[in-house]
Amino acid sequence: MKVSIERNGEIIWFRNDKNQTGMTSTAYLKDGTQEEIVSALKMALNQAKGEAGITECL
Repeated sequence: MKVSIERNGEIIWFRNDKNQTGMTSTAYLKDGTQEEIVSALKMALNQAKGEAGITECL
């Protein structure tokens, strides 16, 4: 599975589980982008968990 985050149509972060590769930038730690990436991933995880809960009720 691949997960990616885009900003303004450009991929700024990704993770490929199959071949265990990814992309980020150390500059993101300085400018706050890394925190935004983590926040977006947490929101996506919460959404996926919620969707899993909905399907369990069906």
